[in-house]
Amino acid sequence: MAIYLITVRLQDPPLSCSSLSPSGGLYVLVIRLEAELRTERVALGPGVYLYIGSAGGPGGLRGRVCRHLRYTGKVRRWHIDQVLGAGMLEGVYVLEGVSGVKAERGLAEKLASVLPEGAERFGNTDTGGPSHLLRMRPGVDLRSLLGSGWSYVDLSLH
Repeated sequence: MAIYLITVRLQDPPLSCSSLSPSGGLYVLVIRLEAELRTERVALGPGVYLYIGSAGGPGGLRGRVCRHLRYTGKVRRWHIDQVLGAGMLEGVYVLEGVSGVKAERGLAEKLASVLPEGAERFGNTDTGGPSHLLRMRPGVDLRSLLGSGWSYVDLSLH
């Protein structure tokens, strides 16, 4: 079994989705699939995946991240909803105050330079560039890869 380093600095207080800003930002969902997932859009094996997104609309990060945390009664609007429905959302990294197509694509390019695509052209129809669904690799420290300014949403509070 592979070991993934998904680290959180202990001095950073964990956040809950309701404590997030209603302003825009970037986010990275950390999703674990225990079993294979096959849909018309993706074929994913078991493992840990990262989904890159931007929250610039109404509700900002709070609205978008809280929406991703709701499983029951949620309209399956985006392809990521199918992945979330089959997997377990383990955590979310957020960067407040930075959003938009250019920032989202830049983050996808940065992470894709180190991590393989989970599914080709997933979630990038508005930004182009690399897939926004990447497969985590053993030994990669996501917190260090993201850089400064990112906060972790502790899902154990939900």
